[in-house]
Amino acid sequence: MKTNPLEKMKKRSPRTRFFWCYTLGFLLCAAGCYCWFLIKGKTLIVDSDGWRQHFAAFVYLGQYGREVARTLLTTHKLVLPQWDFSIGLGSDVLTTLHFYAIGDPLDLLSVVCPTRYAAYLYSFLSLLRLYLAGLAFGAFCFVKKQRRVGGVTVGALVYVFTLYSLFIVSHHPFFALPMVFLPLLLLGVEQILAGKRPYLFIFIVFLAAVSNFYFFYMLAIITAIYTVYRLCCLYDRHSVKQAVGGLLQVTLWAVVGVLMSAAILLPVILTFIGDNRNGVQYPLTLLYDADFYRNFLAAYTTSHNQAYQTYLGFNAVALPSICLLYFKRKPEEKPLRILFLLATAALLFPVFGWALNGFSYMANRWVWAYSLLVAYIVTTQWQKLRHITVSQACLLYTS
Repeated sequence: MKTNPLEKMKKRSPRTRFFWCYTLGFLLCAAGCYCWFLIKGKTLIVDSDGWRQHFAAFVYLGQYGREVARTLLTTHKLVLPQWDFSIGLGSDVLTTLHFYAIGDPLDLLSVVCPTRYAAYLYSFLSLLRLYLAGLAFGAFCFVKKQRRVGGVTVGALVYVFTLYSLFIVSHHPFFALPMVFLPLLLLGVEQILAGKRPYLFIFIVFLAAVSNFYFFYMLAIITAIYTVYRLCCLYDRHSVKQAVGGLLQVTLWAVVGVLMSAAILLPVILTFIGDNRNGVQYPLTLLYDADFYRNFLAAYTTSHNQAYQTYLGFNAVALPSICLLYFKRKPEEKPLRILFLLATAALLFPVFGWALNGFSYMANRWVWAYSLLVAYIVTTQWQKLRHITVSQACLLYTS
């Protein structure tokens, strides 16, 4: 007697079921979004920055790596060229290409890919980064005791398929890296606060630091905010010593990860500090223009309000899930409601985008972190959303 495949799936662990459900969901959503690229014979290399910078750096890294390997095999010496006169009028290889390719673990695959096939690998890796972001989100949710496979799967798809990922990542593929790193950093924080070993946290801090210093700066701030938030949830005012101890632990292991990356991170930062572009002054206003606030709610489910790089555009289930968080209140969800209000307020005032953008100019390039919060809310509210009545659903969509 043959066993029903659905029955076999139900007997597997929640993590295994999530993996297969999410993989299937991702493939279907990705096919719906990108099938026309295949039909029209197009790649995910966008003109301007995508072609002139990111893809060029990707190809250069592959050729650079193959030349190092060729030299090692023929002369039995490991030679890493540090200066190349073909970059501009001559430039340092590490500090020039770090922002675009060097440091991204996935881009190392370019070394084993012939140049004539680089466009295919480049496009594939653009989607792979999004896929890994969803897996990282799922891992974080399971650590947070969210074990409903359906809710975690939907939340992961909401997190991955936003306007930010569909638009920005196609222009700048490495912009997807913080989407992968952030859930794993928060997962590492949870493990440290639970008294578990910090190896994952140290490793992800190291990877984030060597991958891209710009997003590492944002990741560090957001992880620090999350750590303080979790400590406030775990301890009251009578347990200040335990809270401070937890904060010091997370800080200590973060410093270890940064020190491990210093060989790459330090020269890049020193070069960045000496860059002439840092002296450019951009205006900072107290509020955004009126159109930004007028279109803000529409930005949740559409492509409106792309001003200041506020790319939201969530799945249709996101907005009703947020409404349920406040309409059907549970006492244990109060910290999540407060966190959402604070994060939304940060999107509405330019000073936060300015600070998270390295005190350079007003831009909400940190919306990937906001997307993580929205996706997590969808995960927590999924069961409520499945059981609301028709009248309640109408009220949600008209409120």
